Amino acid sequence: RHGINFIPMVWGAGANHLDRAVEDGLPREKRALLGFNEPNFPEQANLSPQKAASLWPLVEELARNASINYIVSPAVNFAAYDPIQWLQEFFGNCTGCKVDAVAFHTYTCFGRYLKDHIEMYKIFQRPLWLTEFACCEASSLERLPAEGQMAYMREAIPLLERDESIEMYSWFSMFEDDWAFPIVDGKNGDAGLVYSNGTLSALGELYASFTGPHLVAPPSIAPQT
Repeated sequence: RHGINFIPMVWGAGANHLDRAVEDGLPREKRALLGFNEPNFPEQANLSPQKAASLWPLVEELARNASINYIVSPAVNFAAYDPIQWLQEFFGNCTGCKVDAVAFHTYTCFGRYLKDHIEMYKIFQRPLWLTEFACCEASSLERLPAEGQMAYMREAIPLLERDESIEMYSWFSMFEDDWAFPIVDGKNGDAGLVYSNGTLSALGELYASFTGPHLVAPPSIAPQT
């Protein structure tokens, strides 16, 4: 109704996630079902590739029961457990599994590094879903504020639109004080798109301005103070 396409996710294993989804079912006839969230992170889904593969038939069953015909892989991110290695082991243990696209997250702050990350995931020869991205890394302090997020967004969106391997992408909208896991001296990227009252931030206005069949970076928008 509001032009928002909700896509469900099986966040992890256990009573509050996979078990509950099996018991309650999923919203029907959605575009896709997303797999586990950052299973290579101890603080997130925290699943070995072997465990995730053993649970995947339940994910497939959930999708079938909800008339969802497209299943996206677990979404990995850079961690001590290398994301490419994790996915390679997952696919090695999940022979014959239905995985229609590969999901990943990245919090780099420059378009050239985003491009490098995309290239890494192309080895899996599936469409790519970048389901979380924004600037939030300790080595790029100058890009953590809203102005830096804008600079990154103006590099990233046209790059994503041009890359035929990218099927879907979604900015991770979090203001500086919203993040659960501070990474830079207790601070994080000021990457929020929508204020609590429903209005767009300057960054949100920039994100919304990328429209049309031939995306180019729109004119500069000054951040709100």
